[in-house]
Amino acid sequence: MACDMPNWSMLLSGLLRDARRSHAAESNEDKIRLCEAEIQQGRLEVAADWIYDIMDEEELEDSFHRQFSLDVFRKASRDKQERMRERMRNLALAPWAGIITTNYDELIEEAIRTHISSPSVQNLFGDERLGHILANSGRLFFVKLHGTLSGIRRILTTEEYELIYTRDSKITAFLTAVMLRYHLVFIGCSLEDELVRLRRRLTADFARRIPRAYAVLPSTERNRTRKMRLLRLARVHTVCYAADDDKHTGVDDFLREAAACRDTLTSSADEPKDQETTLQELLGKPVGERIQSAGETNQQLLRLLARHPEGMRHSRLVSPLYSEVLPQTLSGRTPDELMYRVLFLMAIQLVEERRAGNERRYAVTDEVRAALAGRD
Repeated sequence: MACDMPNWSMLLSGLLRDARRSHAAESNEDKIRLCEAEIQQGRLEVAADWIYDIMDEEELEDSFHRQFSLDVFRKASRDKQERMRERMRNLALAPWAGIITTNYDELIEEAIRTHISSPSVQNLFGDERLGHILANSGRLFFVKLHGTLSGIRRILTTEEYELIYTRDSKITAFLTAVMLRYHLVFIGCSLEDELVRLRRRLTADFARRIPRAYAVLPSTERNRTRKMRLLRLARVHTVCYAADDDKHTGVDDFLREAAACRDTLTSSADEPKDQETTLQELLGKPVGERIQSAGETNQQLLRLLARHPEGMRHSRLVSPLYSEVLPQTLSGRTPDELMYRVLFLMAIQLVEERRAGNERRYAVTDEVRAALAGRD
């Protein structure tokens, strides 16, 4: 919105305005009035259904491009362009594992192309390739959940929205994996019901032991009143900024600070190695050197797993009820940290996962067991 692109209600109003100019406007006057009433009453999904009933595909495509193409950005005032360039630069440069958006426009893609030297892994709609995107360690992943301007499908209506969040398991499976693996930061997001509902379910299923998420929101009365509820029920910590204007400058401040975090993690004189390259280097080393490179804490985890020849059950490893089995260097570690360590050890082929039905077990390889015995 900072460069004159619409939010959802403004988008629907723009589509409706273009519908009034369409060749079928006269025959759809009743539908247009009903759509207008739905927008005014805030029932935007229902209004979107009417829009699809009024406009044909070519008219919709023209209207979407009129409202979201990069030409909109280029026609904005110089101040707005500079502000959006800084926003996108900071968003792209902050040290995220990935970026997920429900926006249609292509501003983020442009920022990634401009500011990220290593290629990102992109998925512009929720097809089957979404199931592999998190496996590209060390590379920024970028996902557009609701489609893109240059694509042929976009999520807008209640039917489409219901399809991807309730009937199509790909999106919910992907979001579940993301929420269990990463700390999410919601920026410029209204925290849609389906996202909160998914986090509430995961919070309950895992006894609140999931990575905490953060939501950067204006300090409105509504956001202040739901702050504790979001934290208690969905593990979403609200970070509020002063809602003293309609420019949301708090978002700019947050993104600026986020990008600065990258500067503290890297230096121009010593560019960090890509994580994928580091893993490949470790995999090329003998088992003993891999164990040594894993660090003392991970070595303790390897010794713990080595005491279970048939593999240690997942539930036994992460449940606080069995914390007495953990060595001192591992006690007090959160379940998600333990799992991150297990995933790392699996990535460098020191640990393997075994399955028996729905039960997961983790075990060291025979080579690791022998190397650990030699070290001890």
